[in-house]
Amino acid sequence: MFVDGFFEMEKKHSFFDLKSEEGFPVWDILRFSIYQKYTFPTVSHIGRNKLLLSFIYSVGLLRIFFSLFSFCFKKAPVIFFTYGRNIDENGKLFDKCCENIIRQTDRYLIVERFRALKKYRYPIEYNFVQFYKNFSREKVKISDEIANKIIEALIESFGESKVTKDELDRIYTDFIKGYTYYRFFFRLKRPEKVYFIGNGLQKGMVAAAHSLGIQIEEIQHGMFERDHLAYSYPSFIQKRDKAVIFPDVFYTMGALWGADVNIPTPIIPVGNDYFANTSCDETPDGSILFISSIIHEADLSALAIDFVQKNPSISINFKLHPNEFRDEKKYIKRFAAYPNIHLLRNEITLPVLIAKATIVVLINSTVLYETLNQGGKVAIYKKVNYESQVGCFNHPNVYLLDGIDDLEKAYDAPKKDIKEAFFDKFDVEKFKSYAKSPHYRA
Repeated sequence: MFVDGFFEMEKKHSFFDLKSEEGFPVWDILRFSIYQKYTFPTVSHIGRNKLLLSFIYSVGLLRIFFSLFSFCFKKAPVIFFTYGRNIDENGKLFDKCCENIIRQTDRYLIVERFRALKKYRYPIEYNFVQFYKNFSREKVKISDEIANKIIEALIESFGESKVTKDELDRIYTDFIKGYTYYRFFFRLKRPEKVYFIGNGLQKGMVAAAHSLGIQIEEIQHGMFERDHLAYSYPSFIQKRDKAVIFPDVFYTMGALWGADVNIPTPIIPVGNDYFANTSCDETPDGSILFISSIIHEADLSALAIDFVQKNPSISINFKLHPNEFRDEKKYIKRFAAYPNIHLLRNEITLPVLIAKATIVVLINSTVLYETLNQGGKVAIYKKVNYESQVGCFNHPNVYLLDGIDDLEKAYDAPKKDIKEAFFDKFDVEKFKSYAKSPHYRA
């Protein structure tokens, strides 16, 4: 796998010894974004002016006012940075990754990403970090010596460098902006502990918390394997290694997660009731569920269109990832000629969609494990980063796809009566016993 060559390069060139002028482990800040350049397709992002309009539309001027008031005056000993993209029985948004731990916490403040005109289960405060990053004029550069060393090593190892000095500076500047914002935020709020989800990408937040002596712990957000470099490190990186910026604790959804990945912090498998729950009484309706994401949408859209052109009687539910919601009009236009492709955000819960579907189609997603947990069939389209799920390739209900012919065969294949537990029930006592004592790495 490509990741093995990447690890070897990191070791050969002693990249984890590199320090920025500000004293940060610069390679740890850059490595995930660099790795993505070689393994993921390029995606476009919303522009600055559009972002401002989206910000105002999503939150509303009145909400901005009240959120700024809360930002300045509301405090709590524990802060949760959540991602409320799940809908409860009352139609309110919540974060099923954090919910078990929130319920075990007495006094807390929940900080959320911006979501358009939806009500949350809990009172929330909006996170202005992206707003600050996009409008701050702060620019920080890494040294030419470090940049040249990285670029030369990439050319030597992979035949070309897919990053420029300017791009390295932008990645590092983004980190510094996050660090600056969260240091201000934490000094204002003065929490004793911070919990967050963020797919391993909140290094500015983590560094800011550590600089102020605040304990910060991550809650598992989704799947991660050995090639997810936000979590995965070469074997010579140790627990609590000073060469990396990592939270003090990483709570996972069960014992399966992290077993084959070198993660430089204690892993506590506390489980998660929402992921472990396999009961759903919905009747299958013959549909196919496509699980999209911003890096997989082009391949999955083409496959869905090819399939319905040949099989017009079969309905497809094409579920967008939250990072695609802002581009919904693009998908509506793309699928306009195909009435049996139904575009979904989070109107219907994922367990219901899985239960109704004859088969679930994806490239790389936690939904693979959620579907198998419910006893469903999964078709993995062999594109982009599908190989990181190699541990499931021999599962009786998993099918690998090269195209629509394989999907038709997988659709017609009988489902094997087998369920495998990829998630554990939330262990309240384990969490309490670990959470009550400090684990800050000085």
